Amino acid sequence: MCTRKTLDEKSYAIIVLTRALTTMVSTPVIKCISDPSRRYADYRRRAIRNSTVKRELRILACVYSQENVPSIINFLAATNPTKDCSVCIYVLHLVDLVGRAASLLVEHDKQPKQKQLTHIQSHSRVSEKINKAFDKFEQRSQNFTIGQAYTAVAPFAGMYNNVCDIIMDKRINLVIIP
Repeated sequence: MCTRKTLDEKSYAIIVLTRALTTMVSTPVIKCISDPSRRYADYRRRAIRNSTVKRELRILACVYSQENVPSIINFLAATNPTKDCSVCIYVLHLVDLVGRAASLLVEHDKQPKQKQLTHIQSHSRVSEKINKAFDKFEQRSQNFTIGQAYTAVAPFAGMYNNVCDIIMDKRINLVIIP
């Protein structure tokens, strides 16, 4: 135990009360300023029931592995789009990131690139096969278009951030998660 008295009781009481007061005031202020739910407040009006009949239906198809592709394609075929109401599909290949802290969202072009990022090369072949399956589905089906294909490399616990970012950015109406 320390025998030196660097602070008297009055100074110590003032410091403790000041810290308590600062915490009581700053916590609600920070919650009001940085409310993460505001980011998704506009999304409530983008449900299928609120969409108009002659509007494009935007679907985000999340894929973990190649085994998920046939069931998602069967579900998409059952939506039966018409000329008045076409379906735009966005494909998101979800890859679990192990051993790194920073996540990565890769946007794929329609034309294949010669150079791939080195830390996702192992998953690029799987992503290419998944993208080709959806491209073939688009070619043989009417009123379906593939909007964009993505690969999200992130820790499993944080993958929802990439999904939510794409939902908000592309104004998605329906999300398919296997």
